[in-house]
Amino acid sequence: MTRRTPNVDIVHEDLLLIHPEDAGRHNIAEADWVCIESARGKVDIRAHLSDEVKPGVLSDVSLPRTPGQPHYLRCA
Repeated sequence: MTRRTPNVDIVHEDLLLIHPEDAGRHNIAEADWVCIESARGKVDIRAHLSDEVKPGVLSDVSLPRTPGQPHYLRCA
């Protein structure tokens, strides 16, 4: 995905990409709703298990967002 391609043409909902090892450690299954929280707020988002992200890294695939919001979040 690039900023030139409307994400809505690729995905139809926001997704949290999480490595299967991390998901297993936190009892998260494919399509589970998870809550991601930071100092800026929190969001409920569906999990998508993927080895496209490294263990310990969370990545969101989102519909258009406000500039300046982070694209990657670190697992604790």
